[in-house]
Amino acid sequence: MHAPFPVRWGSHRLSRREGVRLVRPSRSMSIPSSHQAGVPRLLFVGDSHLEAIKRALAAMRPAPHLQTEAIRFRKVKSDGELGDMDLDEVEARVRELRDEDVLACFIGGNQYNAFGLVQHAQPFDFHSLDRPDLAPMPGREIVAYRTLRDLFVSGLSGNDGKRIARLVAACRARVVQLAPPPPKLNELRILQRHESLFKEQGIAERGLTPATIRLKLWALQMSVLEQLCREWRCTLLPVPGEAVDDAGFLKDEFSADDATHGNESYGRLNIEQVLAFAAPGLSSAGGRP
Repeated sequence: MHAPFPVRWGSHRLSRREGVRLVRPSRSMSIPSSHQAGVPRLLFVGDSHLEAIKRALAAMRPAPHLQTEAIRFRKVKSDGELGDMDLDEVEARVRELRDEDVLACFIGGNQYNAFGLVQHAQPFDFHSLDRPDLAPMPGREIVAYRTLRDLFVSGLSGNDGKRIARLVAACRARVVQLAPPPPKLNELRILQRHESLFKEQGIAERGLTPATIRLKLWALQMSVLEQLCREWRCTLLPVPGEAVDDAGFLKDEFSADDATHGNESYGRLNIEQVLAFAAPGLSSAGGRP
C-alpha cells in the first residue's frame, strides 16, 4: 500500500491524498531528464545509504506538485555493477536544477564503520571531545583525538568530499548533505548480516569494536563532516531524532538487515527532514545561501 505524504512545498500544499512523484532511474548508461516546467524538484544523489530513500520514495503516492528523483552513483564491485549514473552524468542532472529546487546528497557515510566496526589488531580507544561522557575503556591503547580527527578530515576530504564539492559548484539550488545513521547496538545482527568489506577485514575472527567506541567514532565523523560541509557551502542535516535511542544508537525499527544502513522507515524520515528544511526557502527569491 502506498502511504500518503503530506507536506508544504512553497505555495503548494500536498493533501493527505497526495504524495511524492517518483522518477525511478533505470540501470541504463543515461537516464533521460523528465523535468516538468513549473514543478519544484527534489533530487537525491548518493551511495549505498540512498537505498533507504529510494525504497521510501517507491512506497509514496505520485503527486503533481513535487517532482522527486533518487540517483545512486554507479559503482563496479566484485559481484557486479551497482547504481544508476556515473559522476559526469549526475553532474549534468544537477546542472538542470533551478534556484527553487533542492539537491540532497547522501554521499559516503560509512567511513567510521570502515575504520572501526571490526576490532583492530591492537585494541584502541580515545578521549572524545564530541562525547566526553564516554570515557575510554581500560586495557586499551589510547590514540590521540587529534590524530583520529586528522585521519577523518583526510578521508572525508577525499573522493566523497571532491564529489560533494563538484556538485555544489555545479548547482544553482540549495544543497544539503545527510548525516549517516549512527552505529547499531545489535551485535548479533551485525555479525550475521555484515557487508563483504567487514568479512575481508576479519570480522569473524576479530569480532566487533565495542559499541561505545563505535559511537565515539561516529560522533567524530559528524564533527568533521559539519566542518567540511561549511567549507563545501552545503548544509549538514543531522540524523532524525526519532531514529536514535537514548544512548545515541540507531533504533532497531529503523535498521536495515545489515551492519550499517537504515531501512525504508529511516529513509522516510530523511525525506521528511529534507522537505522540512527546504520548504521555507522555496517561495523565496534565492537559491542556496
